[in-house]
Amino acid sequence: MNRHRTALVTGATSGLGEEAARQLADAGYERVIVTGRTLAKAQAAVDDLTRSTGRHVFQALALDLNVPEAVDAAADELVGRSVVIDLLLLNAGMVSG
Repeated sequence: MNRHRTALVTGATSGLGEEAARQLADAGYERVIVTGRTLAKAQAAVDDLTRSTGRHVFQALALDLNVPEAVDAAADELVGRSVVIDLLLLNAGMVSG
């Protein structure tokens, strides 16, 4: 039996990323990690997704891909949680400055 376990979606606090997270939950993923530049934004998206889908599969993770230290911290947190990612959806855009 092929079971979907864990998906991680970058830029999932709004728009296409949020919709992708919703559809992954609907597709049967047991855990959908929602990332945002701040933990507060990611948690707000988790709360919205949980409320709108009725599914309790979403988890928040702070991940700002423009800040190498933030990427390292997010990776350390995932390792600390012993998370194995089965699907990685790189949705976050880059802001040129």
